[in-house]
Amino acid sequence: MKGKDVTKGYSQAMLGLVLGTVAAILCAVVGFVLGPDFLWLCGLLGVVIAVLLIWSVMSVMDMKKAASNAVVESRRFAKVFSDSPMGMAQAVRIGPSEYQLIDTNAKFRQYFGIIPMDYDGISLSTSSNEMLRLMNAWIDAFSQNMANDGSDVQAFEITLENIEKTFNTTIFMDDQQHINLVVLDVTEQKEAEEKLSKAIEEANAAYKTQGEFLANMSHEIRTPINGILGMLQLTLISNDLTTEIRDNLETAKNCADTLLRLINDILDYTKLEAGKYKIRYTEMDIREVIENTVNLQRPIADNKNLLLDCQIAANAPKILIGDPQRVEQVLNCILSNAIKFTTNGGVRVKVAFIEETPTQVRVRIAVADSGIGISDADKEKLFKRFSQVDSSNTRKFGGTGLGLVITKQIVELMNGTIQVQSKEGIGSTFIIELPMEVVVKEEVDEEVTDASIFSMGSNESDRIHVLIAEDEPVNQQVIGKLLGMAGYAYDIAENGEAAVELFKERKYDVGLFDVQMPVMDGLEATKRIRSIEAQRGGAEHLPIIAVTARAMFGEKEKILEAKLDDYVAKPYVLEDIVAVINKYTQK
Repeated sequence: MKGKDVTKGYSQAMLGLVLGTVAAILCAVVGFVLGPDFLWLCGLLGVVIAVLLIWSVMSVMDMKKAASNAVVESRRFAKVFSDSPMGMAQAVRIGPSEYQLIDTNAKFRQYFGIIPMDYDGISLSTSSNEMLRLMNAWIDAFSQNMANDGSDVQAFEITLENIEKTFNTTIFMDDQQHINLVVLDVTEQKEAEEKLSKAIEEANAAYKTQGEFLANMSHEIRTPINGILGMLQLTLISNDLTTEIRDNLETAKNCADTLLRLINDILDYTKLEAGKYKIRYTEMDIREVIENTVNLQRPIADNKNLLLDCQIAANAPKILIGDPQRVEQVLNCILSNAIKFTTNGGVRVKVAFIEETPTQVRVRIAVADSGIGISDADKEKLFKRFSQVDSSNTRKFGGTGLGLVITKQIVELMNGTIQVQSKEGIGSTFIIELPMEVVVKEEVDEEVTDASIFSMGSNESDRIHVLIAEDEPVNQQVIGKLLGMAGYAYDIAENGEAAVELFKERKYDVGLFDVQMPVMDGLEATKRIRSIEAQRGGAEHLPIIAVTARAMFGEKEKILEAKLDDYVAKPYVLEDIVAVINKYTQK
């Protein structure tokens, strides 16, 4: 309770006591004058007197208790003030820009090297102590700032060069308009921060120098390795090598390939760390980049008897702005890891395009495998440099532990993200998302530039012309190469709708239509073609052979009912395709 509250309480108590006394005197006088008949009135007055007296006594007791508590609280605050590990002081304004210290604690006096005699009863601006005159200036500056912005508290850092110290200072106003200061000496902390910052700068400079050296060294090593690989490849072309010599050379080439991959990892890593790794944006055919990368890994998957599948969404933009070399590098790393850690089953690549604006897409590449998988505890090691899930001396799989680190950094340089989902013993899925810009070309003749169609030998009239409807890029390449090897000319449409348009414009000897495709499947495309043939008088008939992976009982009957002529089951076998095409052509 504040002092004015205590004084008010004592006044109330004294008032009650006076009123009680007066009432008692009046009661006695009235009783004496009026006689016994008015004794009840005297009794009532007595009760009133008693209540007033009790109220007075209780008020006095409450005020004494409140006063006692106030003294205790005051002593407690005084002890906190005096013993605080921070400097504390209280000042008042005594003029437009003049202040006077009215109290300080020991820590405050220690900080600034002052004694009470230096400031008692005088303005700080007139003190003989230089530090106090300086203190008057910065108290005035910050108290004026408090008044201008309407705040009650100002926190700031001040460095006093004459005593070579830095203080974190807080100034605030209390109810009596006292200016209160709380000061903490942070000189040692600031010096430690400066030393740490300097040490970090020196370490970064040394690290950068080391990275540049490693990058140069790796480049110098890689040059002769490339020469070794080139000569080995030229020698292996020769047909007069003995089996033993060829085996030795192939072993040497495999070792050189492995060494080159390790050197390339180190070179890429050091370039990234030295800040010399650049992303070169250019126009790119994302479908072509992904398919070429997958096809490079296909022989490795075949050697392990693994299925390697690639599915690219039908809405793939033709041209994007990106770095095709870096996209290939990222996908190649993820794919090679997936194949390396998979012994049964296969690896599947799925590519989707998420439109953000008409000219911006996010390319989502997911690589899923049925390999050994990764435990939750080991996932944290995946993107740490020189770290491997199995780091024991007897680990089964080799490598520098840099591949995924480099991949993650490259993805982030392209403003993308990479994440992994995995379960030990089941497999892993790596998901990469890359933002890219779509190149919008001016519309030209669709017959010449339709991105969904590509041809081989379609102008050679002496060859059998095949119309292929196939949406899967990998299957497009497979069937195209098989037909090319067999001497056929062909056009490939990526869905049934495109196949119908080609049929309207060109003449074909036979069709190979996939049953399941986006936009329009093979069955619907056949119905459209049959309708067109009927409109033309029914004189011409295109033999259409259904191609499907669903080789189940009753499938062929269902296909023939849709007016297709024949049926071939996937996977493609050259002899089967040649036999069924020859069955319906006379050339």
